[in-house]
Amino acid sequence: MEIIWGIQFDEVVLLAKQVGLAIMGAPALWGLVFSITDIRKKYDSAWIIDDWISMRIFILFMFGLLLSVASHIISLPALTAYAHEGITVPSTSSEILATYPLNTILFMILISGTIFMLLLYNKNKERFSYIITPFYAIAFALTFFIISFNAWRGYFDGTQIFFFIHGFHSIFTLGTVIVLDFLFLISSRSEILKQHIYELFPTISRVIWVGLSLDFISVYFITDAFIVTEKLLFTQTVVGILIINGVLLSGPIARKMIEAVKTGGQPASKWRRIGSFSGALSITSWLTITALDFFTQLTLNYQHLALLYLSVFICAFIGHTIFEKRFS
Repeated sequence: MEIIWGIQFDEVVLLAKQVGLAIMGAPALWGLVFSITDIRKKYDSAWIIDDWISMRIFILFMFGLLLSVASHIISLPALTAYAHEGITVPSTSSEILATYPLNTILFMILISGTIFMLLLYNKNKERFSYIITPFYAIAFALTFFIISFNAWRGYFDGTQIFFFIHGFHSIFTLGTVIVLDFLFLISSRSEILKQHIYELFPTISRVIWVGLSLDFISVYFITDAFIVTEKLLFTQTVVGILIINGVLLSGPIARKMIEAVKTGGQPASKWRRIGSFSGALSITSWLTITALDFFTQLTLNYQHLALLYLSVFICAFIGHTIFEKRFS
């Protein structure tokens, strides 16, 4: 069923599932990193911040779980898996349905584990903080499997490897960008949090670079499937914007934000607004690339896509500013 501009309902559902898994997988990854860092810094005051962050990220994890589970249930009738825009590698309905029973079981395990953690949090927060490390480890492993095996061909070949890499890279790209922005927003109330989180920007940005590299590498397994379209050209434009924005955010912007928060005053607010602008641009860009992966019958040309991209970015920046003021 077409919704608008050639976008099909099944495509929207599968996109929502991919986004949900990315949002779920990235908090599990970074929650694990912060909880391990918390253990290693037990005799350093910084462990308190890492412990707090690992627990706060659990909120983002639950949102991703709800979105991915709901989309997984609705997507059962879907018969097509969508590859990267500009690449035509359709998988059959049997290949998609082959992964559905196992992934459903894994989702049930994740739901049960999350409910257990919620009950534990209400009953014993200290115990929750200890158990959350193995929980994040298991949750990341399960999410990684689900997002990687969205279709199974019955054997490993170039196409199956493409599906595998092209699936899980979203955890390191879109999901990690959202985690980074989430940390940016929750740091608004505390100068100590700002300094601690701003210093992590370059490190987290490197992981995003790795994710982008994995996306490029996956394409080499299906080089015969390239189709040059306006959507492909626009996607490459957005990738270029991401690269420029990423270099600035992980380099001079991050350094200026760290320096500004140490001195305080108006410069700190100025560079935080620039960071907010850059964060909204990153999220818009990765959502755009991910959406174009799924909207295979999109009828918009390059100019229309550029206008829509700009409109979404403006809305994202306004929404980002509103959320930031609410968190402050």
